[in-house]
Amino acid sequence: MALASVADLKSFLSISHSGDDDLLTRLVAAASSYFEQQTGRTILATDYVVELDGDGRANIVPPEYPVISVTSLEINGITVPASTGYGVEGWFLRGNLITLRGVAVSSFGPIVAPMGYPSTQGVANVKLSYRAGFETVPEDIRQSVVEMAALMYREKERVGQQSHNNSSGSTVFYYAPPARVVATIEAYRRSL
Repeated sequence: MALASVADLKSFLSISHSGDDDLLTRLVAAASSYFEQQTGRTILATDYVVELDGDGRANIVPPEYPVISVTSLEINGITVPASTGYGVEGWFLRGNLITLRGVAVSSFGPIVAPMGYPSTQGVANVKLSYRAGFETVPEDIRQSVVEMAALMYREKERVGQQSHNNSSGSTVFYYAPPARVVATIEAYRRSL
């Protein structure tokens, strides 16, 4: 999914004609894909169903973020309800963490789990359905995608060319995203 529009790119490049719209569409798609590959994340909001290894702790860390909502949570095949308030067993969303309320006691000591539910500890025993990402592309990401696509558009005549010689000297071409694009990629790079 494109993280910027062709209209954004045309405005940035001051293009008013539609003759290059197919090319511009491909460039925006390529720049969007590059951004997501470099960050290791899906930027736009997406629904996920994942199986995670439980570590016996009260916090479950979903692999994609920011977490928008949780649809369901199962531990060892048992559905855990959403907690409706402090002291009410179940899960609640706290930032990008899903936190379990309630402590069961076993002969080995306290196990973090809602009362009446098994411990979260196990292999692929936590099944989580949730929505994560951004419903609207953040402006800094959108601008970065536009700038990368613009760079590709401006360099289209020199694809594969590393330098150019003429009577006034040589020019060496260096292909790299602008520093502010690299900084934006770093800011959104997967941290887990």
